[in-house]
Amino acid sequence: MARPGAYLQLMRPVNLGILLLMQLLILGKGSGWNMDLLRMPECLLVALAILFTAAAGNVINDAHDTTTDAINKPVKQLIPGVISSKQALILYAVLVASALLAAWYVELVFFLFCAAVSLLLYFYTLELKGIPLVGNILIAMLTAAAVFCTRLGLYDTTLIPFAELSALAFLVNLSRELVKDVEDQPGDTAAGIHTFAVRHGSEKTYRLAGLVLFPTVLLAVAPAIFGFENILFSLHFALAAVLLLWISIAIYRTTSASEATIHSKRLKLALFYGLLGILWL
Repeated sequence: MARPGAYLQLMRPVNLGILLLMQLLILGKGSGWNMDLLRMPECLLVALAILFTAAAGNVINDAHDTTTDAINKPVKQLIPGVISSKQALILYAVLVASALLAAWYVELVFFLFCAAVSLLLYFYTLELKGIPLVGNILIAMLTAAAVFCTRLGLYDTTLIPFAELSALAFLVNLSRELVKDVEDQPGDTAAGIHTFAVRHGSEKTYRLAGLVLFPTVLLAVAPAIFGFENILFSLHFALAAVLLLWISIAIYRTTSASEATIHSKRLKLALFYGLLGILWL
């Protein structure tokens, strides 16, 4: 039996932590930090359903990618060394069932959404990941949808710019997924997974990732300009625009596959910093 910490590591706690913080910021600021303005228990169930669904996607991805992980990240690989494939599949089933149970008590549409996401993540792992851009766009869309669905926990959804935040999450994550394709290229090539990076090479993938990220600069500039009545809000997004522009140019000009890991981390930090702007609304 694997130690509990290994199961937690398999679910990628850092990514889940960022997702949870995003939800807390949206729910807190969207309610004016007033518990009476939160839909209870819906807000808790929405957060849990999204977290369980994301965790399940991470587990099934690692359960299927044992060949590529053995090449790309042998030190961090948990399956089948620390956790058996059977144990991973049981954990995956428990997480999916928990997500669907939580979603069922929110509303039928959200339940169907979570069910569809779980199916898409499963087929992404099996088939869609190997179709250039399709898998990348799918993961980015699901991340953006997680941002948008958090609104189900609020009575008043007018205080948070959900469309803009979802667009920001989509573009940053699409760029990051492309960069991760470069990072995973050796293992994907060996496993016969034809990602965009495998088919077109690192340099073209970096250029596409940089171009995809560029519109986020405009998304950050807009609130910096039109939020001039709130100085902290404007300054935050002005800095976000500079950060995103720098990362976009840096990625576009990169040619070495070895820089993929640092670019991926920068994009994660940029998204995290952008979401913190909610505090100044």
